[in-house]
Amino acid sequence: MNSEEWTIFRAPRLGSNTNFIPRKMINKRSLPPNLPSTPFMRFSKANMDKLLEYYPDSKPWNVGRLMGQLWRELPEKEKQPYFDAYKAAKSDYDKKLKLFLTATSRNCYTEDQESYVKDAPSNESSTFSENEEFGIEPAEDETDLSDDSFAEIRKAHSRYVRNNLLMKVIFSDTKVFKDEITNFNERFERLKKSGNTLEAYLKKRLAEVHNLEQIHEQRMKEIQESNANFQKQLRQNMVYSKLINWCSLPPGNNAEP
Repeated sequence: MNSEEWTIFRAPRLGSNTNFIPRKMINKRSLPPNLPSTPFMRFSKANMDKLLEYYPDSKPWNVGRLMGQLWRELPEKEKQPYFDAYKAAKSDYDKKLKLFLTATSRNCYTEDQESYVKDAPSNESSTFSENEEFGIEPAEDETDLSDDSFAEIRKAHSRYVRNNLLMKVIFSDTKVFKDEITNFNERFERLKKSGNTLEAYLKKRLAEVHNLEQIHEQRMKEIQESNANFQKQLRQNMVYSKLINWCSLPPGNNAEP
C-alpha cells in the first residue's frame, strides 16, 4: 500500500469524545484547484504593506475600509492590470477545473468497478449450478385451514367478544331499567311542574301586555282631548282677531262683522 494514496487517520485525544470510533484509513484524493483572486484582493495584497506603514496602529477593519476607499479612488487605467491578471488566472482555473472533473469522474468509475469486482461472488464458490433447479417446499401443517374452518374461527371470535362485552355490562355499576318496571310518575310530575311554570309565565306576560294597552289608550285619549281643546281655542282666537280688526276701522267704514 502506497503512502501517497492512503493516509492514517489519527484518533483525537482521550477525554474529548469517548463515543468516537475512528476509522483506520481514509482515501486521499486530489483537491480541486483554488479560485483566482479578485482584482480588489490583488490590489490589497500589493498595497497592504504600504498602508500598514502609514497607519501602524489602526484596527484591521479600519485598514480594510481605507483599502476599499483607495480602490474606489483608483483610476481605471491603473485598475486595468489587475483585471487582466484576474482574467488570465480565471481562464487557467477553468482549464484546471475541467481536467479535475474528468479525472475525478474517471477515478470514481474505476473505484466502483474495482469494488464491484471484489464484492461479486466467484463462479467456483457457488453452491448451485446453472442447470440445477430448486424451489421452496411447502411446510406440512396438521391443522385443516379450509374455508369452513375459517368461518367457524370467525364466529367463535365474534361470540367471545360479544360475551365479554355482556359480562362487562352486567357486572358494571350502571343501572339498566326495563320498560315494564319503569315508573313514569316522577316524569309526569316533572312535566306538570314545567307546564305550570310556563302557564304562570304566560299569564304574567299577558298582564303586562294588557297594562301597556291601557296606558296606550289613556295617552291616546289625552292627545285627542288636547287636540280638541287646541282647535276650540284656535277658533276663539280667530273670532277675537276679527272683532279687533273691525273695531280698529274708521267710523264711516264700519260694517257688521
